[in-house]
Amino acid sequence: MYSIWHTSHCGSTYLACLLSKSIPTYSEPTWCRKDEIIEKPNCLVKYPSMEAYKVLKHGGKKVFLYRTLYSDLLKNGRKERGIGFDVYKNFFNHPYKPELLEKYNKATEKLVGVLHQTTTRAYIWLNYVKYMNDSKDIIFVNSQDLFNDPNNVCRRICAFFEIEYVPVQANYYNLNSTLNNCDDIIDLNKLDKSKVFVEPYDVHNSKLIRWVNDFLGESPRIKDMAY
Repeated sequence: MYSIWHTSHCGSTYLACLLSKSIPTYSEPTWCRKDEIIEKPNCLVKYPSMEAYKVLKHGGKKVFLYRTLYSDLLKNGRKERGIGFDVYKNFFNHPYKPELLEKYNKATEKLVGVLHQTTTRAYIWLNYVKYMNDSKDIIFVNSQDLFNDPNNVCRRICAFFEIEYVPVQANYYNLNSTLNNCDDIIDLNKLDKSKVFVEPYDVHNSKLIRWVNDFLGESPRIKDMAY
């Protein structure tokens, strides 16, 4: 079985659609939230972002689609979107390491408002990356590369999976509400094409760049994924 893991709101459903002609693909089916891993041979399963801690139990080849930390904070830390901390309680119940949660609790002890939200989202992002770094048979894909050149990214993923890539002509669909939580494989013929939209390119925010640098400290490998 093959699987997609991701940092949320990064184009993962779009990626699943693009690969759905190359291999039968599920997008966050209800059964992938169960404690046990349900094997689907010769299929691709996109897991919900909050289930990332399960990646270490998962066999087969995997792709990790991520926004850089800077991009993730711009996208998911905005007031109008909200972060939905209750959805991500798994990262507090299943932190990558207990000391990481302790560090977060200490860092946010006196924080309020936007800075508390930003730090919490950064903690969630760090859990994603650390879990994926420890996983085997996995390829990392920056979401901006997917938006810029989807065909090239999909060819690279299929080469890694050792399957034939069948190109799909599709724009970036806002599909989470229609495809996720469905136990059927993706059928592109049933998609609502009226929901097409283009993701705006992230703006430059020097204050946030400085904050990200301070937050990550001396972590060269992870800093490569910061911007």
